Amino acid sequence: MADISGESDASRSLLLTEEEPGVPQSLPQSLSKALALFETWDSTVYVVFPCPPCYPVFMQVTVEIPDQFVEHLVPAGRDAARFLLEESVAGAYRDGRLTMEQVRQLLGFGTRMQVDAFLQQHQIYDYTVDDLNKDMATLDRLATKAGYSQE
Repeated sequence: MADISGESDASRSLLLTEEEPGVPQSLPQSLSKALALFETWDSTVYVVFPCPPCYPVFMQVTVEIPDQFVEHLVPAGRDAARFLLEESVAGAYRDGRLTMEQVRQLLGFGTRMQVDAFLQQHQIYDYTVDDLNKDMATLDRLATKAGYSQE
């Protein structure tokens, strides 16, 4: 196995490639390229095979907007490309064309909570009138069960 002594004792990790010693020869080439070994404080070794990226190819889109309209479309001080991407993603989510996970991936967010905050900034709420009616019925049922009456 390759030298991993420079890392902390609690969690030492190393990414091995096919050129490095220690990669089992019985593995297919495609797996040995992305083999990651993690050794913990008690010398337990875990082998992790990362999943391939969800979007391995990115499309570059160029949009030409006359200067006279940019100030009406993009707030001052904002990165135009990022702002227009966010607006497109928010609109696609609002229309049901993207899932929350797709929004997270497209915008590079690490957690769903970041997506929730992004959607709130764009006034997109996943709470319908039906959800409110169900919550009100549940509240009434619990209040009745607890002995509270509506007045």
